[in-house]
Amino acid sequence: MFVETNDLRVNKEVFNPRAKKVFKNFTGLFSLSLVKSDDEQTLKGAYTLPRLFETALKERLQNMGITIEKEQSPNTPIFKIEINQFRVNLVGQKWIADISYEVHLTQDQKTTSRETVTGSAERLKIMGGGGAEKIMGEIFTEMINRLDINRLFQQANL
Repeated sequence: MFVETNDLRVNKEVFNPRAKKVFKNFTGLFSLSLVKSDDEQTLKGAYTLPRLFETALKERLQNMGITIEKEQSPNTPIFKIEINQFRVNLVGQKWIADISYEVHLTQDQKTTSRETVTGSAERLKIMGGGGAEKIMGEIFTEMINRLDINRLFQQANL
């Protein structure tokens, strides 16, 4: 499987103006930690938003026993990730996060199956940015795990 990621967000800003003030030192990189079943946490690294999605979904694929190819070849199916929304807003005393992405499985340049995953979450603002970091982590994890990869492969007959 070859994994490809496209950032199709109309608004590339992660934060609204109020949230941006809380995260004034945000570099545009997100840290990714993986938690194993025994609560062991492993820091994978810091990634741009597209690479964050790609790395997390590659981990899921590899954990299912799927080999990830480094380069695209004619006979290799493509797992295409399209990020449509990734937004964290501070509205009143609430952090509100919205994430939306779509995955297409493509074989021989034809889309054979696709799934859209969307979600949002709210959390009451507490002192500092910790609430927003926690809500982003929780909703990102939920949205990555919500994708039904088995169904995608079944629909695509792969």
